Amino acid sequence: MSQKEVIQQFVDELIKQASLDDLPGELLDEQKKNLLAEVERRLGLAVARHLEGEDLDELSRLLETEDIETETLLEFFRSKVANFDELVKETLTKFATEFLQSFPAEIKV
Repeated sequence: MSQKEVIQQFVDELIKQASLDDLPGELLDEQKKNLLAEVERRLGLAVARHLEGEDLDELSRLLETEDIETETLLEFFRSKVANFDELVKETLTKFATEFLQSFPAEIKV
């Protein structure tokens, strides 16, 4: 399973845990899209904190590349950030906790 698929699965699980999976189709799709963007933003910030100088410049060049593959970015991050996979896990866990705490125990849609 690719990292992108793992993140999508993570977002789907958050939607389910927050009891948002009963939202109407278009609204559910929008919520998933927003969550996915926020997860990617948080991961990017977490990783960027561990990069300096030339590594940040190299990341910037990679991100300017059209149609860059997710796997290419992951290879870069794994080569530049010690314990990258653990950092991802910690970031996702923290985000999930914050997201789920923002919802009451029962949500009525």
